[in-house]
Amino acid sequence: MLSVLAVEIDGLSLRAAVVGRSGRGFTVGECLTIERTEESELVTAAELSVLVSRIARCPRHAVVVSPLAAVIEIAMDKKKMRRMKPHQLKEALRWEAEPYMAVPAAESLVGYEPGPDTGEGQVGIWVSALAREDYRSLKEAFAASGLKLRKAYPPEVCFPVAAMRAGKGEDQVVIDVGRQVMRTALIEGGRITSIRTVPAGLAAVRAHLGGPPAPELKPLLKEALEAWRIAGREFVLTGPGGSGDGVVGFFREVLGLNAAALEPQAGGAVSPEYASVTGAGLRQLRVFGGWKSVGVDDGMPLGLLIRRRVQILPIVAVLVIVALFLGHYFYLINQLDRHSAEVEALTAQKEEYARLQGQAAEIEEQVSRLRQKAEFIEGRALDAEKLLLSLLTVVVYTGRPGEFSVAHVQYLPGGQVLLEGEAPSPAGGTLLALALQEENWCRHATIESIGREEKTERVVETVINPLGEPEEVTREVKSSVYKFRLKVSLDRSAELRVP
Repeated sequence: MLSVLAVEIDGLSLRAAVVGRSGRGFTVGECLTIERTEESELVTAAELSVLVSRIARCPRHAVVVSPLAAVIEIAMDKKKMRRMKPHQLKEALRWEAEPYMAVPAAESLVGYEPGPDTGEGQVGIWVSALAREDYRSLKEAFAASGLKLRKAYPPEVCFPVAAMRAGKGEDQVVIDVGRQVMRTALIEGGRITSIRTVPAGLAAVRAHLGGPPAPELKPLLKEALEAWRIAGREFVLTGPGGSGDGVVGFFREVLGLNAAALEPQAGGAVSPEYASVTGAGLRQLRVFGGWKSVGVDDGMPLGLLIRRRVQILPIVAVLVIVALFLGHYFYLINQLDRHSAEVEALTAQKEEYARLQGQAAEIEEQVSRLRQKAEFIEGRALDAEKLLLSLLTVVVYTGRPGEFSVAHVQYLPGGQVLLEGEAPSPAGGTLLALALQEENWCRHATIESIGREEKTERVVETVINPLGEPEEVTREVKSSVYKFRLKVSLDRSAELRVP
């Protein structure tokens, strides 16, 4: 539950607030008040429908602060309380509080909240009691307006919670100035330790301020608050009369208390008038701390309900077994479908692999054929190039056309050969071209280019130093060389032979 609608029934007024819970804490949303045509301690479905229609995105879960719910303080042995389970403790408290109830315990619903230790192994407990018939009427009214009533809270346990949320200190006194009565709560260490009710409300305070002073009002309030007066302790005013300037002045000047109205805080308008509805929403949304246990409802714990209805246990067991079998069956069906899909995918991959394997075999066969052709062509060209190089060598060393060196021989298409070399003079390439043209296998030799290039060589010589010892000396020798390129056209019909 992330938000709840809190409704307070206060005579001719009906107040509501939307309280939410988020990761950063609690928030108080829209707050509003509607005036009723007649005073009643119950609420009608029509009045709730008006509230719902005026609140945008109104939550469907609701709690109510009703004056019909009474708070009774009783004492119980601490060890006895710890031994009992929550539902057992609630049942025991219902009968313990019966002498103080307006209706018999059998016709009542109760909630509880542990209070402070009273000494001698006793602990005080706040018991909230509401007639079962009244709770049923409230629940039906909420259901008729589309709301689900979760709990009913007494006002005595709600307004202090709003003050604790908004207050700066852990010790304070909260006074709820109602129309007919004043409710007071002492908060120590962040916990409610005492609750009192004063039979005088806003009307009595206004009458005291506007007319002749009521002699009984001041002693009555002093008797209720004197024991709580400690230096520096704050007195926070809430309720319909908590924000009036005259009321605050009355508590400050007449009673001499360090009193101030409840101030709105960040995260929502926690104003004095809406302290009770805000406190009820905060109690309902609080997960830890047992804040909800003081609320009254007609629900029954799940474990107790199951134990009281033993006949449903076999049905539950059968349903669990059926659910297990059905879950296992659907799990197997899902596994089969998944495996079938995997088999289909693997079959398709296998067919694709076979097709690609066939293509790879065909490509390998083509590559083999092309490799054979290339090897044949390259081998023939290589043989011709080797033979030509041999012939050139014979021409060079037998004809002596000039001093030169052939650095590169390249066999070109169309029966042509490209010769690259260098000579010490420009005439070296020309003499080589003339010598080649005298051969029967050379149609003609063309000089492509002749260029001069400076060349540096390192020469190591052995000399005799002044001591008469041999010594190796390295010197650089610079010379000029002429690089040439010849293109020779071969006669394919001529016989290539060494002269």
